[in-house]
Amino acid sequence: MQMKNIDIRAVLSSLIAYIPVLGIVMLAVALPFRYGWVQRTALYMAGIGYLIDFVYNRRFVGWHWTRDKWVYVLMMLFFLITPVRQLFDPCPPTCYFRGQLEVRTAFFAIGLIGLLGWNNHTNICRYVGYTMLLVSLGIVVYIGALHLSLGDVPGWEHGHRSVFNAIAHQYVGAHMRLDFYFNLAIIFSFYLLHKTHSKWQIVAIVAADMVLIARLLCSDGRSGMLAMLFVVVSGLLFYLCKFASKRMIVLSVLFLVLLGGVAISQNERLDHDRLESEPRLAIWDYALRQIDRHPLVGYGLSSASVQFVENAYQDESMQTYIRFITNTPALSKEQCHSMAVVNPHNLYLQLTLENGIFFPLLFVLICALSIAHCPKSKRLCMALTAFLILWQAVFDSFSPHFPPMLLCLCLWLMMLPDTTTHQSAEMHCLGLSNPFRKKRGESIAKDRDHIESVSSELRQRHGNETITRADSVDR
Repeated sequence: MQMKNIDIRAVLSSLIAYIPVLGIVMLAVALPFRYGWVQRTALYMAGIGYLIDFVYNRRFVGWHWTRDKWVYVLMMLFFLITPVRQLFDPCPPTCYFRGQLEVRTAFFAIGLIGLLGWNNHTNICRYVGYTMLLVSLGIVVYIGALHLSLGDVPGWEHGHRSVFNAIAHQYVGAHMRLDFYFNLAIIFSFYLLHKTHSKWQIVAIVAADMVLIARLLCSDGRSGMLAMLFVVVSGLLFYLCKFASKRMIVLSVLFLVLLGGVAISQNERLDHDRLESEPRLAIWDYALRQIDRHPLVGYGLSSASVQFVENAYQDESMQTYIRFITNTPALSKEQCHSMAVVNPHNLYLQLTLENGIFFPLLFVLICALSIAHCPKSKRLCMALTAFLILWQAVFDSFSPHFPPMLLCLCLWLMMLPDTTTHQSAEMHCLGLSNPFRKKRGESIAKDRDHIESVSSELRQRHGNETITRADSVDR
């Protein structure tokens, strides 16, 4: 029995093609947790692996400019403005500046990948969607298991809800980051439901969504719970309007409004008294007063990180917040005097402080153009993703709670065109190779030769038929 010859080059090409895919999937696994070596490893694997795949597998063949690439150009511009602005900043680069520049590199990296193009044959959006759902479920199960084993720990407030959230904060991460990740997982589940035809997969995805919805309803995060209600209601209305009767739509909307009202009334942090004493209101007011001094060009990231903190310790309206953070045992003295803790808690205010009023407008423009240029099959998911990002930006700055890599990754994934099975089947019937699996231009040459041979054969047949008809007329 003869063994088939193994094409080493083809095997190597496939392995190289999967390196960036593995890096992106690893990134999706690591992003809900604290920034560390796992995320750095995944970033390097995805970035370097993509460049190797782009060159070795000749992904640049057939590259052309499309209008959606403007989104990626703006992403790269969004990153480059900060280091260029630093050249005119009288304050030398601070530790906060270097940390922010590192995490914001995601805008440049994702922008570069989007500009060059993702010609990999894998449906990376589907991989990441299932990964985020599984990771989210794993986190909820892990926190629940710790809750059952630890019980009511001294020093924590009693009650299942408060203890559950305290365990999540101590062993996994802050509620804002987890809620943001869970909401994105729900949005990706809408995409998966749209693409799958298996009843068992649909049941499993819906069951996973129900677990995440229950977790978000009992979260300490107010913005995450409200965002979840909007995302779920929008998704359900979209599908109900397509497949259900008007009576079913009305009943579903009433049920969701009732459920949302109960959830909001049960959340202690949405109490009227708590909202009136919300520290963010004082921080936002203080940030606006700082912006009034340099509204057009801002302070620069380094100067903003120094002056915002120094002035906060001298401002009377900020003293309540300053006493709160200085009396928090988990925060060191250096952290209390850093913009990592003393920040506007609002991305739009933070960006205006750094580079002026036009900088947050650029961020909003990136999200808006992403909706305009995404595939129609992902329009709903992209709109919900952009809404979630813009909503989260109201309550947090770029930080471990609101990682730029996560939002850039999701925008890019929703921008990618779907690899349709119909197109692959059509190419297979024509005898052409998969256009997503070009091996150093060999498949392109084979396809061209095949098309030319079929065309010449058709022309020859047409010529023979013409001669036969002419002979029959003469007779």
